[in-house]
Amino acid sequence: MKAVQNISLTSLLLCCMLGGALVSCNNDDDNTEPEAEAHVFSNTGYSYADVGTDDGYTLTYDNLQSPDENQLESSSGIVGSHSNPQYVIICQGSGTDNLLHVFNREAEFQGSIELAGAENIDWQDIAIGPGPVDGQTYIYVGDIGDRASSRDFLSIYRFEEPDLSSINTPFALTANDVERIDFRVNEKKDFQTLMLDPLSKDLIVMGTMQAMTYRLRYPQNTSAISNADYKGHHRLRREIKAGDISPDGRYIIIKDVGEVFKWEVPEGDDPIRVMFEDVPVKVPYVAEIEGGALGWTKDSQTYFTITDTDINANGVRRGQPILRGYTRN
Repeated sequence: MKAVQNISLTSLLLCCMLGGALVSCNNDDDNTEPEAEAHVFSNTGYSYADVGTDDGYTLTYDNLQSPDENQLESSSGIVGSHSNPQYVIICQGSGTDNLLHVFNREAEFQGSIELAGAENIDWQDIAIGPGPVDGQTYIYVGDIGDRASSRDFLSIYRFEEPDLSSINTPFALTANDVERIDFRVNEKKDFQTLMLDPLSKDLIVMGTMQAMTYRLRYPQNTSAISNADYKGHHRLRREIKAGDISPDGRYIIIKDVGEVFKWEVPEGDDPIRVMFEDVPVKVPYVAEIEGGALGWTKDSQTYFTITDTDINANGVRRGQPILRGYTRN
């Protein structure tokens, strides 16, 4: 409900009585300003020279499938399934269908999930974790790419993760109850990173260049276009490609073109503050061509990457789809 100044007591009571009706009649475009947060974060606390190394992870999965076998045209985001920890779920970027692709840890194609009613303008990342119904796992698909900086608003699709624990493969599932979270940012940029804070259920998006960072506080609006809260731009590295917060909320990983950085989040702390003001460490990562996918497993012990691939105007594929996993020692 929009905030109104100098409202009379009678009007206030009337608004409370009619609150439910106002919600159901919400306009398609909510132009209210976001609630003021504490402050915009800066990077004054450390520089790249301060970053150390964490060698506590080992490359445990390094699997390649040929393009004809893996069904992928591109790979823009990855998460570990929660209903079947042996599976990873991958989204693809612009020019592809409204499908998510599921693979096992040997990079073998298992099946697809179609998002009914969804449009793939430019799906750039995917997240998984809690949502509106307690105890239920949700998949979040970030339709947040905007290379031309021309989109009026960006979107995140949210739906309950299907049970993949005992389904026959190859499968072709359809998610019918898909919600869409539309939002605006104060400066149009290309975004490639979507993260879910599993403790607060807030969503965090980061731009590619200079990592313009915004927060969408829970509960997110699914009936109007919201204004995301601007939190600053991260200058540790210039081109941020992917990121994820571990399902236990303890770790953040952010990937640029050639390295992966990790932060540990103290209990009760704000992950955005930690990411901007605490010194990270670098974790193992085999550099990829255009690698733009990074995600944790359900147990928060392994992070996955997959090499992006695409087909140019001449029909020539660039890159090889290599699935890698790095597990805590």
